[in-house]
Amino acid sequence: MVPKGIIRFDYGSTHAWRVNISRDKAKFVEYFYDGPSGSIENGLRRAILFRHEILSAFPVTVEVHYKRALDPNPENRISRHVEPGKLSQYVYWRATWHDSEYKRKTRNFSVAKLGEEQARRQALEAATENHNPIPKRHVLPDAHATESWKSMLRSEVERVASLNDYGARRNDTDSAVDESYPFGYEGLRRALLHMSIERDRALRNKKVSQFLALHGKLFCELCGMNFRERYPFLKKDIIEVHHTLPLAQLTSATIIQADELMLLCSNCHTAVHQGDAIENLALARAQFVSAVEA
Repeated sequence: MVPKGIIRFDYGSTHAWRVNISRDKAKFVEYFYDGPSGSIENGLRRAILFRHEILSAFPVTVEVHYKRALDPNPENRISRHVEPGKLSQYVYWRATWHDSEYKRKTRNFSVAKLGEEQARRQALEAATENHNPIPKRHVLPDAHATESWKSMLRSEVERVASLNDYGARRNDTDSAVDESYPFGYEGLRRALLHMSIERDRALRNKKVSQFLALHGKLFCELCGMNFRERYPFLKKDIIEVHHTLPLAQLTSATIIQADELMLLCSNCHTAVHQGDAIENLALARAQFVSAVEA
């Protein structure tokens, strides 16, 4: 039985229980791995204990204003109205306020009986004197106030935890290649819970290795930024690999060469993919070329 806020996380070589708890405006996320925990069961026990400690130590305390609170200014809670009558129009000033239980109350003051100025003045007095000026507040709901559990088959958890150990099949390559950002694509589509596009890490590594051999370091081919120069505290270099031919146009039979890939920083890569990637790449190249010439 797994409580709310804990999910099973089996991806690649990572096999753990993931705790994700929000308390007020803070979020607590922690992984409890099968290996260091000694077993899947012990990992879940540690995750439940961590979750319990967070819920006990950090109750929900954030309060918000009542959404339908009236304007505190009484001038904005009076209004003049004209309604048709049997013999003549009914003209009045209306005062609106909240009583002690935050129920909306109104009272009308006739212009025919009191006169324009007197009706307005009495409406303003009523809106001022009767109004409860303390804003109604309520505490944000606690998603964990009511405990709920979901059942997971032990056999299914153990089966999934034995899969996807990609780390066991990974070959050692150039250390600079391995330490750069692992971002590679290819075109094979495979039906999972959704359609995903296979990415060939070997091709991506080949591109990075060729670039290192030619330039001696990794940098963005658009803006020229090198992460380790920009951020000297980095122990590993970072780069992303971009397909000049969009992934959506690839099929399982598409052959991609390393020269059809570009090395981009995360900023340029994100910008290029905001819309038409081919058009954006051409515009970005023109912009950076003109900036260099200027």
